[in-house]
Amino acid sequence: MEYPAKPHDEEKVACASCMKDIPLSAAISSEAAGYTVYFCGTDCFSEWNRQAERSGLKQAGEHQSR
Repeated sequence: MEYPAKPHDEEKVACASCMKDIPLSAAISSEAAGYTVYFCGTDCFSEWNRQAERSGLKQAGEHQSR
């Protein structure tokens, strides 16, 4: 008897703003201070960017969908 293939669990990352776990394939990413941070959407990215500006941090790159 053959069994159906078990779906592969997709890698997940935490949103840098709200900390919600999201699939890596759906994450928006940004390079910041030599590392990559991930966001569940543009709202969280914008909020994280506002907080970074208030604290004097600069963004190393623009956001991009993966």
